[in-house]
Amino acid sequence: MMSEFQMAFVAGRADNISFSPELAWEWLWNGSQLVPETQNDVVTWNYPHMDSPWHVAYTTSVHVTDVNVNNEYVLRDVKLTKVDLGEIRRKAEEQSQRLHHALAMSA
Repeated sequence: MMSEFQMAFVAGRADNISFSPELAWEWLWNGSQLVPETQNDVVTWNYPHMDSPWHVAYTTSVHVTDVNVNNEYVLRDVKLTKVDLGEIRRKAEEQSQRLHHALAMSA
């Protein structure tokens, strides 16, 4: 959601130079009300100033390193713990090839 926050800030700033990243940050925080079960998730970032919307708005390469959901890591050291990413990519490639073949046959 950091990209969404940064894009909201940029869009707001493009229209109004006094637009504060704190407002975009508030929108992001309010979004958790739509999915309240996420409120106890623990997310660790590679950037130590995640409590400052002003820092985050102007910092690139901010990314998640760990995600703990219900006391279980689903992302640990930037690696998924519940799925095999290689297998997902292989299956996606197979389906992509099937799709392209089907499209070529229908043309």
